[in-house]
Amino acid sequence: MVQSISEDKRHKVEECLEWFAKRMSVFSKEEQDTINACAIAFVERNQINSPNTPIPINEQYSQACLMQDASQAFFYVGKSRKDISAFLATVFASYFPAGESFVYKKMPGEKEASRRGLGKNNKPADCLHE
Repeated sequence: MVQSISEDKRHKVEECLEWFAKRMSVFSKEEQDTINACAIAFVERNQINSPNTPIPINEQYSQACLMQDASQAFFYVGKSRKDISAFLATVFASYFPAGESFVYKKMPGEKEASRRGLGKNNKPADCLHE
């Protein structure tokens, strides 16, 4: 039983990271690599690392879309709203110059993110990619 739980969790983590990586495809290859490394550390080891390379604002990817995608992915694997806010404010500092408290207030809650469902192509109206 314990093994199946850890296998289920591992599958959810892999699914989460793959889905989030696809959503980050609007960024350059170097930026994607940096974002993915930060996301892996966050999901697998509960670490919030500052990116090696700052992630600039991408005109094709709004602040609202970024918050929605991160919420969908990270609530799916049990991350808290506070931790997701900290991740976004740290990794995407250029998107959120007002900091973590701003992100916390503005990002969707777990119920709203869960309704959209991980892997579904639901996104806020202002998301221009895909």
